[in-house]
Amino acid sequence: MSSPEQAPSAAQDLAALRSDFLSALGWMALGIAILIGSVMMDRLEKQGINPYTIPGLLPGLLGIAMTILAAIEQEAVRAGYRVMRLETGDRQPNAVRVYERAGYRRSAPYGVYVNWVGSLCFIKDLDTPS
Repeated sequence: MSSPEQAPSAAQDLAALRSDFLSALGWMALGIAILIGSVMMDRLEKQGINPYTIPGLLPGLLGIAMTILAAIEQEAVRAGYRVMRLETGDRQPNAVRVYERAGYRRSAPYGVYVNWVGSLCFIKDLDTPS
């Protein structure tokens, strides 16, 4: 690390970003390989277990969804937005749960969703923490 008196050079910043990107790619590849291996295991099917009910899979996916949503919200705050609006369908109960856990509340339909049957709209004020 550099001392407080020295600002990191552009080359150091680029190297750090490249390193983070490569690490992220490696971890994602490992995660995908583990997921594929878990789903493809013969022993689960032989035991009559649905591979999609692997312990920890759904909570893990929920955690990923919440992380992505939080990153989008942070980027929106940095860009100066004060409100986030989301839309999903009434046949997407998992999406509804993710949005509600993230602090979104139901709102009146907006924009192109005003006349859509089955459309559920959500809103969140980004000025207040959830």
